[in-house]
Amino acid sequence: MAIDEYRNASYKGNELMETSDSTLALRFVDSLRKKGVLDDVICSEDIDCVRVCENCGKLMNEGWVYEGIETYCSDDCMIASHPDVNIQKLKVHAIEDNSNSYWTMWEE
Repeated sequence: MAIDEYRNASYKGNELMETSDSTLALRFVDSLRKKGVLDDVICSEDIDCVRVCENCGKLMNEGWVYEGIETYCSDDCMIASHPDVNIQKLKVHAIEDNSNSYWTMWEE
């Protein structure tokens, strides 16, 4: 779905709803994620600063990296995808254990 289609879909009944650029971007990212092509678009456009939560699809600039690959915006999203993970243990031992799972903040 193109961005213009999102603009056209920003109505509630007959009332036009104000839609910010960030809302449009989030909707577009969510649409790409649901279609399973978000990673392809990020790679093909050589975008290296976009992080998207694997569970909820939220854009993020801080959060969990799990096993060096997956990203999650919160403890709840990480646990939803990996219920067997002990978050408290990870928080304490991630650095000591040289773990591939840790909380981080990405630079822009």
